[in-house]
Amino acid sequence: GLVALFLWGCLCGFLFLLGKRSRDRETRSQARFVRSVLESLSEGVLVADADGRIQLANDAADRLLGAEARPANAAWSSTVGGDTSDAGTTFPVERMPLSHAIQGRHVTDEDVFVQRSTAESGIWLSVSASPLRGEDERVAGGVVVFRDITERKRSEAAILRLSEAVEQSADAVFMTDRRGRIEYVNAAFEKITGWSRDEILGRSPRLLGPEDYSEEEYRAIWRDLLRGRVFRTTDTTRRKDGQVYDVEQTITPIRDARGRVMHVVTVARDVTEKRRLREQEVEMELAAQVQQALFPQSPPQLVGFDIAGGVFPAADTSGDYYDYIEMPDGGMTLAIGDVSGHGFGPALLMAETRAYLRSLLAGHDGLEDVLARLNRSLLVDFRTDHFVTLLLAWIDPESRALVHANAGHVPGYVLGPDGEVRAKLEATGPILGIFDDRTYATGEPISLQSGDVVVLLTDGVTETRNGRDRFFGAEAALAGA
Repeated sequence: GLVALFLWGCLCGFLFLLGKRSRDRETRSQARFVRSVLESLSEGVLVADADGRIQLANDAADRLLGAEARPANAAWSSTVGGDTSDAGTTFPVERMPLSHAIQGRHVTDEDVFVQRSTAESGIWLSVSASPLRGEDERVAGGVVVFRDITERKRSEAAILRLSEAVEQSADAVFMTDRRGRIEYVNAAFEKITGWSRDEILGRSPRLLGPEDYSEEEYRAIWRDLLRGRVFRTTDTTRRKDGQVYDVEQTITPIRDARGRVMHVVTVARDVTEKRRLREQEVEMELAAQVQQALFPQSPPQLVGFDIAGGVFPAADTSGDYYDYIEMPDGGMTLAIGDVSGHGFGPALLMAETRAYLRSLLAGHDGLEDVLARLNRSLLVDFRTDHFVTLLLAWIDPESRALVHANAGHVPGYVLGPDGEVRAKLEATGPILGIFDDRTYATGEPISLQSGDVVVLLTDGVTETRNGRDRFFGAEAALAGA
């Protein structure tokens, strides 16, 4: 019996050892399987004990965090570290996802910026953590799973910068879906069009005009956009309040990853003022050409006299005027004048004054009568604040006499051969185009001698200021003469 009992004990022991060996082999096989699974994951996995010491790290964790995360006794907080979402302030250890897991709390997809010693710049991780519990359900450590979201963060930052740029752009920006419904508008859109976001979202951009496009034209443009064609146009349209304005638009299709047009973005710029200024520039250029054509192209030939003149406007056009007008009696009238103001309007008034003057001098009854009749004519047409100053100097080539009449213009001068002023051609009546029923006179005849110089100016010369805000003055002009 003792022998049988001994043999039975040996058999049981042997069977127990065989079973334990089989269980150990199965455990090792399961461990290898789990390890193989962990190493195959693209996400990093860290397992730590209750004190925060890392017990297990897979290859992805090494790759993402660096090899320093591997040592068995290393703590996450001392080897890896981290920063808050601004990537500039140290992330407190107690706020790390692993710390929460060891305390029994779960963390899901928290963004952490991690600075690595082996990399020039850190990386962004999306971290989830869970407590690791033993058989007694007590927390025995924590498991952290994380993945690299650096590129996503960079894309989000780029999108944020782009969004801020679009929102702060001075140009109107709006986006539609492929069915033509407005999905987004920026602040400039609301300012330029007068439509608010709430009013326009979900509606068709046809509401914005232009009104002269037919239904078929809209359909043709939309078909081209869905084919990927960029559309550029400058049109006249209306704001919500009905005010007309000019808009320059670039309409661009936006494709998805498969190349299909899913959205259409329009960038629109209010060019009303730009177009108005351009049209004004064209008008000014044409007006300047017309005005230059009205000035004498060459000086007249008058026996015994050398005559020359010129005009140099500060802008493309001006109100300055000078002319040489041959008289029926064989004499010559020199005319110099100035219409108040600058630009296109005064240039037109100057042209009108020139036409009136030439017509009146053709039936010459005396300079004083010419100015009186010219004043009455201008009063009818000048229903503005403009006025004209005009100096007429009639020269008789036979007697070499000069007679002048001055309607509020700056004085002319007769200089002797020595440069001294022999006579001053002062005003003999008021300015033209303002006062009704005014009379004008002529000055005393002046006998011109050989070597005399007659100088006629506008206030564009005398009232020019230097860098010290001083007038150029008549004296400086005469010194140059």
